[in-house]
Amino acid sequence: MKKIKSLAIAVIVLMSLSVINSAGAVCEPPPINPVVRFAIVANYHLREANELLSEIEEKLPEEVPENIQEMLDEVQEHITHANKTGNTIYANNQLLKAIKLLKEVLEML
Repeated sequence: MKKIKSLAIAVIVLMSLSVINSAGAVCEPPPINPVVRFAIVANYHLREANELLSEIEEKLPEEVPENIQEMLDEVQEHITHANKTGNTIYANNQLLKAIKLLKEVLEML
């Protein structure tokens, strides 16, 4: 959660900074397209989900308990939905759901 807060704060700070143009005048930075913003965050969450999956793979026993397998199947559905959509907001929400489940699985192992 700390990383997510740091990322959100960094994005807010970046958006609020003024830039100096070549003439030395202070001007507002060009607006950032919200789709691009969410794509950046979704990519961050996809990396986080992949890291959690790697951790889980290392800890999984040979015989995966049924409840954990069901959770991992649900995670895969969320990741698949995130990868197939063109809507970055929806993708981000799907990845957040996957991350939540992955953290629960890690706690169970």
